[in-house]
Amino acid sequence: MISLRKHILEADDRHRLCSELESSYAAAVNSISESLVPVSETLAAHHRRELRALSEELSESITLDSLRTARVRLEQELASYMEKSCRLLGQQEKEVKKVLLCLSQVAAVVAAQGQTNSSKLTEFTRNLEAISQMSDLPEIRKRLAREIVELRQVAVQVHKGSEEAVEQLREELRTFRSRLDESEQLANTDPLTKVANRRAGEHRIQGLIANKRQFSLLLFDMDRFKGINDRWGHQAGDNVLIEFAQRLSSSVRGQDTICRWGGDEFLAILPDCGLAKANERASQIRLQFNKEYTFKADGAWIKVMILASIGVAEWKRGETPDSIFRRADEQLYQAKSRRIA
Repeated sequence: MISLRKHILEADDRHRLCSELESSYAAAVNSISESLVPVSETLAAHHRRELRALSEELSESITLDSLRTARVRLEQELASYMEKSCRLLGQQEKEVKKVLLCLSQVAAVVAAQGQTNSSKLTEFTRNLEAISQMSDLPEIRKRLAREIVELRQVAVQVHKGSEEAVEQLREELRTFRSRLDESEQLANTDPLTKVANRRAGEHRIQGLIANKRQFSLLLFDMDRFKGINDRWGHQAGDNVLIEFAQRLSSSVRGQDTICRWGGDEFLAILPDCGLAKANERASQIRLQFNKEYTFKADGAWIKVMILASIGVAEWKRGETPDSIFRRADEQLYQAKSRRIA
């Protein structure tokens, strides 16, 4: 009897240990998803979604096979995130280097005009060196814009007799402004779909609220999208996202803003549009993208039907960006629940 009781207690201990390990594993996956460094909000949001889905699957049922599959998926998601993050950081570094090269050329032109501006150029060079150590592209743009104002003042002081040098300086300044515009465009565009990214969307919403201008949000979430990634791979999924963004962009007005909010979520910002009109626009847009999508996989053309749920919300005076987005998200959840039911 003692031996049997001992075995029962040991079995209970092993069961509790297994339960604790299952919970800890799922929690660890969840913690990894929340700890992803946001090199790009869009990229981080996509991988967080995948890791949360993995955590939820583990919470529902754990077997030896599901643990092995989960380990492989976790490794793939982290490797994919690292590779894409490194590529994005490399692109940003190249853009910054182009801008700094342009500035150094401008400084060289000014320096050629004489020694009268040497102290200002020394300070300018020092500021450039500090800016080159920064990693935030929008902040770099802001700092460089201030520096170019100072540089223009130096340019005004350049000897008036050297028209050729002055014209060269002006050309360098125009090139610099072009580089700044390119950098700003890169910072506000989703690299995959070429529509606005979340940063640009948030800025647009904040501007409309600051001006107390009426607007509505349409929040889109693609149903059945995960099945494409699982069955045909992420390249096929990327092709569907690109086509979805194109259909959405062609279905709105010129003053509207379409942005990729994260993963397979898109947001349409509709200025001067009340709730009734926004619901009407949502119904019209739904007809445009609730159709077959075509992509190539394994050497064959595949056609799939993808639907999207839509959440609609109109901004109320005094409401914050988080508040109106939360209401749109609640409407989206209800729409998705009705579709599943």
